[in-house]
Amino acid sequence: MARLCFTFGIVFQIPVIVLILSSVGLVTPSFLLKQWRYAVVGIFVGAAVLTPPDIISQLMMALPVLFLYIGSVLIAYITVRRKEKRKED
Repeated sequence: MARLCFTFGIVFQIPVIVLILSSVGLVTPSFLLKQWRYAVVGIFVGAAVLTPPDIISQLMMALPVLFLYIGSVLIAYITVRRKEKRKED
């Protein structure tokens, strides 16, 4: 149970990591959108490895992480757009 809680805690930091990487310029929204297939496979494989061997636990981890990935794309888009706007000003 502790491992599962720790894993959820780590996983929910994805938007923060993407925010930092996009503000530095290492990740762009277009890159994240191009890699979405690999991200979905990686999310489900990671959820299968990190959760107990039942489908409910796997889905309980994979679906929020999928939504976090989509949210991360939006965060990267906003960050890049603000960065470009600052350069114009």
